[in-house]
Amino acid sequence: MKMSSVNKENMETYRESMMTRKEFEGIVEEVKTNKELAERLAQIEEPADIEGYTEDFVEAVKTLNGYTDILEVIRSWDLVDKLREYQGLFLSGYTFKDEYLTTPIPLVLVGLDKERTLLKYPDKWYEDHREELSKTLDLLIYRKKNEGVQYQEPTSKVKDLEHFISEHSLRKYPKVFSYLLMRKLTTDYIEDEDKRAVLPQYQKFIAKSFDSKIKEINPNLVKVTYASMVKDYFGLDLDESNNAPKLAKQLKKAGIDYTEEEVRHFGEVANWWKDWNTTNISTMQSSTFRTRDLLVDKSDFTIPTIVDKWAFNDSCNKSDSGAGADTHLVLRSFGFEYLKGYSVGYTRQRGYELFPAMRTYFLRKGDDIAHAGTYADFAGTRAKACYEFTTVLLCIFFNKKVDDFNRIQGMDIACDNYRDKNSNNICFWANQARNDYTKLGTAELFRDFGYDDIKGYVEKSLSLRHTLGTYLNSIEYRGIQSKYMDFKGIPLQEQKEQEPEELPALVQELRELA
Repeated sequence: MKMSSVNKENMETYRESMMTRKEFEGIVEEVKTNKELAERLAQIEEPADIEGYTEDFVEAVKTLNGYTDILEVIRSWDLVDKLREYQGLFLSGYTFKDEYLTTPIPLVLVGLDKERTLLKYPDKWYEDHREELSKTLDLLIYRKKNEGVQYQEPTSKVKDLEHFISEHSLRKYPKVFSYLLMRKLTTDYIEDEDKRAVLPQYQKFIAKSFDSKIKEINPNLVKVTYASMVKDYFGLDLDESNNAPKLAKQLKKAGIDYTEEEVRHFGEVANWWKDWNTTNISTMQSSTFRTRDLLVDKSDFTIPTIVDKWAFNDSCNKSDSGAGADTHLVLRSFGFEYLKGYSVGYTRQRGYELFPAMRTYFLRKGDDIAHAGTYADFAGTRAKACYEFTTVLLCIFFNKKVDDFNRIQGMDIACDNYRDKNSNNICFWANQARNDYTKLGTAELFRDFGYDDIKGYVEKSLSLRHTLGTYLNSIEYRGIQSKYMDFKGIPLQEQKEQEPEELPALVQELRELA
């Protein structure tokens, strides 16, 4: 039976009971009709009162202090760290009515438990009193730390947020994200899991704010998620709830055929997305905070002339690289293409922008396709290869199946520096060439290229590094650098006005001359 099918009478019975929402949902799942549900609810016996846990405050404190079973209950609460913090302020224990207590916590709990239901319905009690308990602990901790100074609720959420940002070193993070984190945090410290937990809510905010703007910039961008990849590949609406069955079980239940290799690939795809969402700071520029959405261009597969902004995780594709500055131009001349992914990033200086986030070199000939992995803008080994993620993505975009792909040979071209006609280095280093990187394809496409091909390119082309420095004047170079080399995105909101620069008189004169 579903929760939406529960009638008004049974809902009223639940609200008047001391069951938690989780307990009630469990019973609903076990029955088939409202009549059966009503019978089950009527059978639930009320626990007996705990002897000594009475309306008398002193007696109740003594009883709770001696009730050791409550300790296991408290350890399961998400406010346990705050309780421990308060307890830690009383290193020598606490004296109450001439009785020594190791902790003042029983007094706090009894003080909030006016109905004396804590020991009978601990889960329900915590569900109903969590917020009040949290505020009480904040007040008590403040008073204890400040020797009885009168506690005042913060009147300014902005000031509260600024303090939170400063205390947790969140200056690189958007204020919206920090605010969501502040509201959700239940401990005094922040872990990656805490940031990951607020990310979906933050992504919804970004989507609501900028999706229409992004479509204006590039209508060919499609939003990709793990669930969308499952949907596009299998046609399955994925259940991503906490207790959801594994992908294979969901496919089987939906009557969708699959192979073991497909399921294995999607296991790695899920791991890719998990890593993608773990850290939000860009590998290209540490001051850039990433939303961790992913928008992939479904139309433009052209390899750009300058790919510095796509050189994630120390990729050697940068224009000043002595290892691979010319790689993309060589591959472009061979007929390779580029799958481009973007995401929203944030810097305190420029606000929200659309940044490059992922790229894949691939080669198509007829109905066949080949690749050697993906580079993406997050830390970790999966960001530099993740062959399964790349294969599935290409399957979705070009109507292929995972089982169509096999290990293939690389191009018979050494990763090396080659001399152009001016004796300047053409720097070539590609995952698709002669090295240990895995190459995958529906056919042996890379073996069509050998030394004659790189020789032909070298004979008619110039070194990118040398050309940038020799053939462009300083204004042209700086223009290209600012637009294509510096890691700046496409603005999604009105840029903040820069403070007017106070320049010495001589500088102003020289600028006027220029």
